Amino acid sequence: MRTIYVIAIVIVSLKCANLQFPPANPCPNLFQYIRDSTSGIIYGRLEFPNDCSGYYVLTVNMSVATILANNQNIDLRLKTAIDELTEGRDVIYDIYFPVQSILPKPTRIEFNNRVYCIGPPEQAAHCVHYVNSLLVPIQNLLIVLGKINIRDWANNAVIRDVQSSTPHPDYREQKGDGDIAILKLNKTVVFETHIQPLCLWQQNDDLNAIVGDNGTVAGWGRDETGNNVVYEAKKIDLPIVDQVTCLRSDPGFRLLTSKRTFCAGNLDGSGPCSGDSGAGFVMKINGRWTLRGVVSTALRNTGTCDLTKYTVFADAAKFRDWIRNALT
Repeated sequence: MRTIYVIAIVIVSLKCANLQFPPANPCPNLFQYIRDSTSGIIYGRLEFPNDCSGYYVLTVNMSVATILANNQNIDLRLKTAIDELTEGRDVIYDIYFPVQSILPKPTRIEFNNRVYCIGPPEQAAHCVHYVNSLLVPIQNLLIVLGKINIRDWANNAVIRDVQSSTPHPDYREQKGDGDIAILKLNKTVVFETHIQPLCLWQQNDDLNAIVGDNGTVAGWGRDETGNNVVYEAKKIDLPIVDQVTCLRSDPGFRLLTSKRTFCAGNLDGSGPCSGDSGAGFVMKINGRWTLRGVVSTALRNTGTCDLTKYTVFADAAKFRDWIRNALT
């Protein structure tokens, strides 16, 4: 009988993750959440075609929106029997999670030195930093440009590694204030028809000057029909409201907002949600798309964002001096 070598590496890192149950799955073609019909326990399943090489190396990076103890580990089990592997059956792994209250989600899947899936990047500080600690190693971050469909994210895309990540020094977990980070790429990007820059805000940063105006937000996060992830980016226009209106609409906003955040929303069940963190709130100023805010947080209802309430944005206009200094 031919010798079969099976090596599995699981890396768990704390990262910005959706808090719905289960979380958005960025790798649905390979990875699925399964609920055991007897115990009710949810576990993950990975399935790959068998290349019959006799040597199988699996690396899975996962993220979870909580802090795990040292003894809380992922349990990765090869489900396909060895004799079935020699017959060319698909390679199947089951993944058992250390906690059930908040489930991990895959952020990178590599099998036999081929990367099969990488979760989409985000740019809000809470997506890559917890207080002043980097949640995700720099080498695990990847920026994909020029794509609107994440099902086919790698085809004809411009892909860059991240050289450094710089959060705003005032960022604190669960707050909108300072929830902004700068990712420096390892190589320059050439702008093309489908890859265009956003301008930094050049006008007066007084929020009252644009109250009632609409901005546009695009992303792949949870949609109004309950899908945890959409494969083709959607966009929506949202009106800005003044700070008093936002604060009076719900007392919970007092914990999320500051003088360097703003609120916007249609209050009709549509808008940015889990998975859209870090998306830009952009406005067309003098014919040029300009960044005014970054999706930060929202009030929650039954474990996910409450889109009958406003969304909180970090006001990028208030941080433009810090952005310029960080880029020099």
